[in-house]
Amino acid sequence: MVLSENGKIEFRYGNTNGSPLNCSASIGINMPNAGAGNFFSITPGNPPTVSTTQDNYTINEIIPAGTVYIFNPLPPVLYDLSLKIEYSMFYTEGIYHNLHESFPLPVTVKNNGTETVDSYDVVLYCGLTELCRLNGISLAPADSHLYDLVATIDSSGWKHLTAIAELPEDEYPEDNIGDYSCIIRPNPNTGIIVGSGDELQRIPIDVYWKYSLYETIYYAEEIGNSGTIYGISYYMNSTFSHNLLVKIWVGTTNLTNLNEGWISAGELTPVFNSYIIMPPESNEVYFPFSTPYQYQQGNLCVMVYHSHTYALACTDPFLAQTVPEMRALKRWTDAYDPDPYNPPVYNELNGKMPKTAFYLIPEIPVQDEYLPQAKIIGCYPNPFKETTTLQLNLDKKQEVCLEIYNIKGQKVQTLFNGLAEKGETEISWNGLDNNNRTVANGLYFCKLKTKDRCETAKLIVLK
Repeated sequence: MVLSENGKIEFRYGNTNGSPLNCSASIGINMPNAGAGNFFSITPGNPPTVSTTQDNYTINEIIPAGTVYIFNPLPPVLYDLSLKIEYSMFYTEGIYHNLHESFPLPVTVKNNGTETVDSYDVVLYCGLTELCRLNGISLAPADSHLYDLVATIDSSGWKHLTAIAELPEDEYPEDNIGDYSCIIRPNPNTGIIVGSGDELQRIPIDVYWKYSLYETIYYAEEIGNSGTIYGISYYMNSTFSHNLLVKIWVGTTNLTNLNEGWISAGELTPVFNSYIIMPPESNEVYFPFSTPYQYQQGNLCVMVYHSHTYALACTDPFLAQTVPEMRALKRWTDAYDPDPYNPPVYNELNGKMPKTAFYLIPEIPVQDEYLPQAKIIGCYPNPFKETTTLQLNLDKKQEVCLEIYNIKGQKVQTLFNGLAEKGETEISWNGLDNNNRTVANGLYFCKLKTKDRCETAKLIVLK
């Protein structure tokens, strides 16, 4: 490896013996004026890739002798703040938080530029909503500071929080953003509880095994109301922090037991598919449905699949009860991954069911007169990587203009300018400016303009 006084770095590869195993081709010295990062990293291949923002420790191929990779120094950067969410300070506590209860999100802001930064804000968003804003303290070059951004969220479900160090002069805004996804539990008093929970059973998830598959039938009279089910909860007595992949399917059935075997996932509706982190405590484990399920009474079948890649001799159970009917099936194994769409033949049939809470709301129609004259009613996904969709509502046919601005107030794109029809409409933005160039990561503003009003929403590009 050759280091030059002007900052140039050369990787020169010679002969090698054996096979590489997760080795690194990165240099981690402090690079002066390298505002985008303090190392250079290469990933050999055809073609090779290089990065100044992401280290690579998984190189597993022989690099031919005589190969040379050259990195030239980055130009001086006057202003560059980076932001890092300190997951290690709280992630073992899980991703669950309670409705209306405040919790801190620790972030570190570092000055990677060559100038002292005195005027900036550290802001936390949940979608389009600003949750917290702190005035940043003065940071000399290479200095950093830990901030606690406090979040209080007033709706349940998956929430995607974005922390941003807002500095208008930032020359590398792509590294001043951090993203955190969490689950907000609903008010427990609003759940429809099924079961007494007077037993402890390893259902519907058995963390002792790498894989488990569970299915049960809830009777119509146990659930009661019809409406929209937007989530389901189980109650775990956990002594360990569990990082699991969980998938859930639901669907109505005329069956009252599972004596004839599984109802396969193909006959049900998928409603949850995500990794979750369960905290080491006894608590409600809530699974918000990705698509709310329209329940019109009838018996409801629920299938739960889980997997994790690590071996864990842990028997953490859930609150449960035993019913007379044979309406539950369970399969657990370390040997293979059971397919919910083609369930295994040999299983345990019993009447053991987990204590369950269904979160259900009736359908309430939205009347047009309650909607504003011109409104951006949503944007999804947000933050986004490639494309986001803006949802608009207009009370009448009228001329509108929809534009995108950056944090400096500069217009970067006009999405629509013309006559729009009454009602709801959707317009997409692919993250390009008016010159068809990809915009940098960061905070942007979408402005909906009509003759008599201007509506603004925040968008976050996070690639």
